[in-house]
Amino acid sequence: MAITKKASKKKPVEKPLTALDLAKDLLLLMKAKKFKAAGPDNNPNGRHYLSMDPEVCQNFAGNSLQKVMKLKKFKPCMGCAMGGLLLAFVDKRNQLEVPVHSLKYSGDPDIIVEKLKGIVSERQLYLIEAAFEVDADIHDIDSDIWKDAAVQFGQAHGTPYKRLTAILHNMMENKGIFIPPIEPYV
Repeated sequence: MAITKKASKKKPVEKPLTALDLAKDLLLLMKAKKFKAAGPDNNPNGRHYLSMDPEVCQNFAGNSLQKVMKLKKFKPCMGCAMGGLLLAFVDKRNQLEVPVHSLKYSGDPDIIVEKLKGIVSERQLYLIEAAFEVDADIHDIDSDIWKDAAVQFGQAHGTPYKRLTAILHNMMENKGIFIPPIEPYV
């Protein structure tokens, strides 16, 4: 009698996310009009890391944000660079539900830092945010040289959309690390 092996059904191993993956995905979300970069100069609702249209929240509360984002009628989320990276993470890993009332996350950035832990360092997130917001004092960055370089990088790219696009392209050129050019001190 022949012995047969049962075919084993192994789950495919999920590739770990990298900062490079998030940068690429966020660019795709922006091109697909699922995310709109909103800095202090174009956000009428005040400063938010990430905000979503209240109508979407009412209609899809409790559903996976990842699935809702795929709907043709989805109105784009608005936010800063950190909020965009969080949305790219959600798009890849589906770890956020649509809230009941509205999504306006303007609180403690530590929640975003915690979600992206192991993918993007806290220092990198704050450097990216300093460039996006064109504000060196927005978060603690341990080096004035890097703070100044980030702000100068942001100033060189006028609108929030252009700033975020430039930041993401910089990350892609540097294997997922945002490296603003540093002017030599003379």
